[in-house]
Amino acid sequence: MFNKALKIVKVLQINGFDAYYVGGCVRDMIMNIEPKDIDIATNARPDDINKLFRNVKHVGKSFGVTLVNGIEVATFRTEKCYGLSDKNIEVKYADTIIDDLSRRDFSINAIAYDPITGVFVDPFNGYDDITNKVIRFVGNAEDRIYEDPCRILRALRFISVFERFHFADKTVEALRKLSFMVHLVPKERVRLELLKTLECEFMSGFFVHARNINVLKYIFPSLDDTVNVDQNKHHDETIFEHCLTCGLVLPKEKPLLRLAGVLHDVGKIYTKRYNEKINDFQFLGHELVSADVARKELELLTFSTDEINYVVNLIKLHMRIVNNLSPHGIRRLVAKCVKYNVDIDDFIALKGADAQANLKKKNNYIPGHDKVLRKRIDDVMTKEAAFSVRDLKINGNDLIYHFNMNTGPKIGKILNGLFEKVLEDPALNEFETLMSLVKEVV
Repeated sequence: MFNKALKIVKVLQINGFDAYYVGGCVRDMIMNIEPKDIDIATNARPDDINKLFRNVKHVGKSFGVTLVNGIEVATFRTEKCYGLSDKNIEVKYADTIIDDLSRRDFSINAIAYDPITGVFVDPFNGYDDITNKVIRFVGNAEDRIYEDPCRILRALRFISVFERFHFADKTVEALRKLSFMVHLVPKERVRLELLKTLECEFMSGFFVHARNINVLKYIFPSLDDTVNVDQNKHHDETIFEHCLTCGLVLPKEKPLLRLAGVLHDVGKIYTKRYNEKINDFQFLGHELVSADVARKELELLTFSTDEINYVVNLIKLHMRIVNNLSPHGIRRLVAKCVKYNVDIDDFIALKGADAQANLKKKNNYIPGHDKVLRKRIDDVMTKEAAFSVRDLKINGNDLIYHFNMNTGPKIGKILNGLFEKVLEDPALNEFETLMSLVKEVV
């Protein structure tokens, strides 16, 4: 990647054009992070680039963006906004790198680097902001937000990417003042920013700062409601703190699993009731309420049906007991996960994260317990075991053929009855044995 990019810069400069690495790759290099890709900005126009290189592909012709051997090369440009939509942006080619950097969102992304001379172009002191761990808009913060309200969410995401970064004073003032503009961001873009955030090392920063600037209520109002809400004598943390910690300890490679962790207890705010008999608060059925609330909010954010079902079903199951289960109990647990199309490892991970997020009982969490449970599950998953009706060694056609039955609800009732018996004793899952048991479950 670096060799390709360097060759492109050399060719452009040899032919009399300016050319720089720009944006996130420069920021990452300054922070000693290996860039995922390299973007190049130049005063060469698309027609010039066509003449200088082979294997050129236009990917954003109206914005002067081309791919050269897989590397994005963009012509310097300026952008002027005439309304709250990307259809109301006037794009013009610019002559200098300073003009191009001036249109960017944050100072840490508005640095250019000449790989030939080793010189940085840093008109907005982005290098210092990286050193001081500051997120600051380029130029006037309110103008940048009006140009694209999604920058509110991008600002929150960048807080989650890097450890201990904070907003500049004027930046946080503008974010708080214009927080209502998140309503103007297409829900598809909100979803994408959320998914990117959930893959960040310091994911919880997004939600904490979203609350601080009054944005969280526009994204997940249920989660916003949990802030500063205590739980009961079994917890030292608020519901909000518990949810964020649960999501944070889950693997960043699984953003939807993390999302399930973040939302798994939002229903507690609506089910909190005081029980005089135990002199404490309870949250009976909160997992079902949490699942219902999560479904509604994720639908509004245009998550796909599969994504929503994955998150919601994990939330529904997260209160299932896993300790000291008998082999029969383990088979029922696996069957329940199969029924809800939930990966058993993801369920186990969520259970472990939920336990770790209980600050009062965190010392009771035993590292490696997840592996112990996984092994116990593996031990009962024999060839004969059935975890859904489809795993039975008999099916509806067998019943119709051998017992002269008609299709209808009775077939399903019999198969479910046989499935219950096999859950009790996997050895029963043989064709002849199941045939002999049909009359018992009719």
